[in-house]
Amino acid sequence: MGKAAAEPSDEEEVPEWAFGEEPVWLAAVRRFLEQPGLAILDVGPPAGAAARGRRGGADGAAPPPEELHVPLERVREWGRQALADGRAGRPLAVVGSTGEEAGEAVARLRDVGYAAVANLRTRAFLARVRVKPPEG
Repeated sequence: MGKAAAEPSDEEEVPEWAFGEEPVWLAAVRRFLEQPGLAILDVGPPAGAAARGRRGGADGAAPPPEELHVPLERVREWGRQALADGRAGRPLAVVGSTGEEAGEAVARLRDVGYAAVANLRTRAFLARVRVKPPEG
């Protein structure tokens, strides 16, 4: 059995009850994701047909966040360049192949002074966080 098969998925790592009744942490993450200028920084291996760049939203909705891909081994260099270019105030939601990979990228970005950064673990976790319960 390979290592990837032995590792738990995000669904196993984050219990269902953690998402129940709009917990404070979930509301805070959603507010972070609603910030103007937010970008999704993917530090995992390139996904073949992943969309890149900003696209217009439907029916007047806010456009989806810009998606960037920077390999984990280049994140520190990318963060330094963002600081030098004055782009380090832009909020980043970091995703990777695993939560640990995203967490490592967040630590590297913070080490170089990038403050507006959050670990959103994987694309699956990000998608789950974005789903708001029906109001009523």
